[in-house]
Amino acid sequence: MILSLFLLIGCKEEVAKAVEEVGSMEEEKGLSCEIIVPAGELYTAFAHLPMPPFFNIGQIRTETKTTEVLVLTSRRKKGERLKVDLIGLFGFRQDTMDRRYVLALPRRQGVNNLEREYEAYLTKNNDLKLAIESWFRAQCGLSICGSFYWDNSYKALLQLEKQ
Repeated sequence: MILSLFLLIGCKEEVAKAVEEVGSMEEEKGLSCEIIVPAGELYTAFAHLPMPPFFNIGQIRTETKTTEVLVLTSRRKKGERLKVDLIGLFGFRQDTMDRRYVLALPRRQGVNNLEREYEAYLTKNNDLKLAIESWFRAQCGLSICGSFYWDNSYKALLQLEKQ
């Protein structure tokens, strides 16, 4: 029994060290995102109503694809590159096409970025989720868009890797 207790304590310390190491590596990383539509400018892909988005729209490029990103921050310049943390995935069906957008926040140095996940950020900011969804609903014609959904940062990473 004492041996089991020592093993349990040892495993707990190893897990704590691993989490600490991942946290420090995570702070130095971040995905590179280029802003293609600054907040406040018309997004030509959705211009049903001349209502510019209140979020920046960027792109993350991988070896195999380009993914559109909703960068939730103040207005940035077109063409600006910044490091971002993925916090979730937003999607809906437009006519016969599935639309998916990765949600991201700009990386902040010196902050534990592992806490900036879907559950921690979007759950606390439900009004932001409703505003984003409402903006896209308004940009679609009547009954053209539907099946709106939200997912976590793991699904956002899968979206980046999908071909």
